[in-house]
Amino acid sequence: MKIRNHSTSIIILSTVIIIYTLLFSVKKYIVHSIVLVNYLSSTCLFDYNCYIKKKAELERISEAISIKIKSANENSKNLEEQRLDIQNSEYNERKNSALYDSVLDKEDYLKKDANFDIKSIEDSLLLSVDFDSFLKNYTRVSGWPSEFPRNLIEYKKLVSQSHFSTEQDKWKYEIAPWVWHHKGSSKPNPKIKLEKAAIVVLVRNSELIDIMHSIRQLEDRYNHHYHYPYIFLNDRPFTKYFMDKVSLITPSNVTFSLIPSDHWSVPSFVDIKQAKISHRQLEAKGVNYATSMSYRKMCRFNSGFFYKHPLLQDLDYYWRLEPNVDFYCDISFDPFRMMKEQNKKYAFVIFLKEIKATIPSLWDHTLMYIKKNNIPTANKLLNMLTTPDGRYNLCHFWSNFEIGSLNWFRSKQYNDYFEYLDSTGNFYYERWGDAPVHTLAAGILLEKKDLMFFNDIGYRHDNFARWPSLISSIENEVKCQIPEYINNANNRKDVNDKIKLKNFDLDSNSCLDIWNSFHSNMSLIDPRSSITSDPNKLESLIENTEIFKSELSHIKDQKRFIRYINGP
Repeated sequence: MKIRNHSTSIIILSTVIIIYTLLFSVKKYIVHSIVLVNYLSSTCLFDYNCYIKKKAELERISEAISIKIKSANENSKNLEEQRLDIQNSEYNERKNSALYDSVLDKEDYLKKDANFDIKSIEDSLLLSVDFDSFLKNYTRVSGWPSEFPRNLIEYKKLVSQSHFSTEQDKWKYEIAPWVWHHKGSSKPNPKIKLEKAAIVVLVRNSELIDIMHSIRQLEDRYNHHYHYPYIFLNDRPFTKYFMDKVSLITPSNVTFSLIPSDHWSVPSFVDIKQAKISHRQLEAKGVNYATSMSYRKMCRFNSGFFYKHPLLQDLDYYWRLEPNVDFYCDISFDPFRMMKEQNKKYAFVIFLKEIKATIPSLWDHTLMYIKKNNIPTANKLLNMLTTPDGRYNLCHFWSNFEIGSLNWFRSKQYNDYFEYLDSTGNFYYERWGDAPVHTLAAGILLEKKDLMFFNDIGYRHDNFARWPSLISSIENEVKCQIPEYINNANNRKDVNDKIKLKNFDLDSNSCLDIWNSFHSNMSLIDPRSSITSDPNKLESLIENTEIFKSELSHIKDQKRFIRYINGP
């Protein structure tokens, strides 16, 4: 009987050993395997009474180990679930933030689902906002409406049916649910007096990576000294993900806002069918953004509406910042303060020629506006923009970098000119850019003394860059870092496609030499030209009606093209 019990015990123990060997194959429980080895080497292996005691102890150990293994497995499962939840949450957040076109090449998990409908996501923000989640990090703008229904359809309907005493009130109530303010961590420096100014950014949710790059550049080179606020504008609601990321990259105050529909929508007087025909004509000429309506909306907004935005009404100056730009030099002075002290209205860094095919009638309409309103042009900057034979030399201040007086843009003189241009519909029929519009407005209304060329600011946008010369840098103690090569902005998908950086100030297409040599009382019209009886005055050119007949011939060409497309 004892032997049979011993045989049974050996069989049982052998089975336990096999089970425990499998269990203890897990690395983290190797210590317990050593305990089992001690049991195997025990002299009581063939002593039944000793075995009974050891068996009970072994079962307790086994139960304890099983509990630990089960607990570890549960913890591992929970951790994995948490990890997946975090990953899925981050994925969904990024998906909802419409980052597909700028993050797609950088985030592998987004490549799994690149076909989601971004506009529908932004549309959902137009109709319903999770206010509780936004209010954790953001506040409403002081003095603005702050209470809204969670479902915004009724709110939008109520606003559209309401009567407001001013357009500003109308626009403010229209966009208020999508306006959020983030108070930065920066503290005011009592030694620095700030102007009533802001850095204004027109950007899409999809351009987050590029605008974060620009902000970091501007903060490092300039704004970490001053902490001027940022105002972000978008024709679609900003996502919380976009706002969170931007708020983390700068200690300055940041305000995010929707653009009023009046500022972005196509005017009712524009014939969309005719516009599309004109777009095809430009496309045939290989013009960039030839068929893009959103690009035209942007140019029109920057030409005549950005300064009307309710958030800018208490400001005197703005600095326009674009996505994916570089600042190569330390900016040790305050451009806003300099603009105010010298009574400047507009400032630039790059002066270049526009693509003629995009603005075929802009010069003609500008001359017509001058003639119709009897605007004097003596000593005005318009003389600098005129070729010897009385045409537009296409020079314009590149407006992706500009610092300007909002009071000048809000002036009746500027707005009268813009409204005249807008009434032609040619922001849509042609492809008028805001840069030549700003430039020609300055040409009509300002003298050279009213403008400033910020020579000490090194700047890049797309593949165009400029920086101060070595002599200028030494004289003004400018610290610059100029890369030898940059990524080709025309091939963003290939990070290895690099081009050698050149200073555009020295390029033949730069108009900087014209700026440097021009003074207000001179005229660039050739005295030998037969188009005017008094060639030293631009007024004589404007009075000559024959020039309008020849200059406007392209409009007849466009009409012929439309008839050709439509058929007889």
